[in-house]
Amino acid sequence: MAQKCTVDAALFNNLKEAIDFVAERGGGIVHTELAGTLLANSLKLPEGVRLEPPRRETEKAQAA
Repeated sequence: MAQKCTVDAALFNNLKEAIDFVAERGGGIVHTELAGTLLANSLKLPEGVRLEPPRRETEKAQAA
Protein backbone atom coordinates (compact mmCIF):
# COMPACT_ATOMS: atom_id res chain seq x y z
CA MET A 1 0.00 0.00 0.00
CA ALA A 2 1.32 3.47 -0.89
CA GLN A 3 2.31 5.90 1.84
CA LYS A 4 -0.21 8.72 2.22
CA CYS A 5 0.99 12.30 1.94
CA THR A 6 1.02 14.42 5.12
CA VAL A 7 1.74 18.15 5.06
CA ASP A 8 1.50 21.22 7.25
CA ALA A 9 -0.69 23.85 5.59
CA ALA A 10 1.62 26.56 6.96
CA LEU A 11 4.21 25.52 4.36
CA PHE A 12 1.91 26.67 1.54
CA ASN A 13 0.60 30.07 0.48
CA ASN A 14 -2.94 29.02 1.38
CA LEU A 15 -5.03 26.04 2.44
CA LYS A 16 -6.23 25.33 -1.11
CA GLU A 17 -2.65 24.85 -2.31
CA ALA A 18 -1.98 22.39 0.52
CA ILE A 19 -5.18 20.45 -0.23
CA ASP A 20 -4.40 20.33 -3.96
CA PHE A 21 -0.83 19.16 -3.24
CA VAL A 22 -2.06 16.26 -1.12
CA ALA A 23 -4.84 15.35 -3.57
CA GLU A 24 -2.37 15.21 -6.48
CA ARG A 25 -0.39 12.64 -4.53
CA GLY A 26 -3.31 10.32 -3.94
CA GLY A 27 -4.66 11.71 -0.69
CA GLY A 28 -3.58 12.08 2.88
CA ILE A 29 -3.63 14.63 5.69
CA VAL A 30 -3.34 18.41 5.74
CA HIS A 31 -2.52 19.70 9.22
CA THR A 32 -4.09 23.12 9.70
CA GLU A 33 -5.26 25.50 12.41
CA LEU A 34 -8.60 25.59 10.57
CA ALA A 35 -9.38 21.90 11.14
CA GLY A 36 -12.72 21.52 12.88
CA THR A 37 -13.89 25.08 12.15
CA LEU A 38 -17.09 25.97 10.29
CA LEU A 39 -15.00 27.02 7.30
CA ALA A 40 -13.12 23.74 7.15
CA ASN A 41 -16.27 21.71 7.69
CA SER A 42 -17.96 23.50 4.78
CA LEU A 43 -15.17 22.65 2.30
CA LYS A 44 -15.71 19.91 -0.26
CA LEU A 45 -12.44 18.05 0.03
CA PRO A 46 -11.10 15.79 -2.72
CA GLU A 47 -11.49 12.08 -2.10
CA GLY A 48 -8.87 10.77 0.31
CA VAL A 49 -7.92 14.19 1.73
CA ARG A 50 -8.70 15.12 5.31
CA LEU A 51 -7.92 18.07 7.55
CA GLU A 52 -6.47 17.57 11.01
CA PRO A 53 -5.23 19.95 13.71
CA PRO A 54 -1.57 20.98 13.64
CA ARG A 55 0.91 18.40 14.84
CA ARG A 56 2.55 18.82 18.21
CA GLU A 57 6.21 19.81 18.26
CA THR A 58 7.24 16.23 19.17
CA GLU A 59 5.31 14.83 16.20
CA LYS A 60 7.02 17.34 13.88
CA ALA A 61 10.46 16.30 15.14
CA GLN A 62 9.70 12.61 14.63
CA ALA A 63 8.43 13.22 11.08
CA ALA A 64 11.63 15.06 10.08
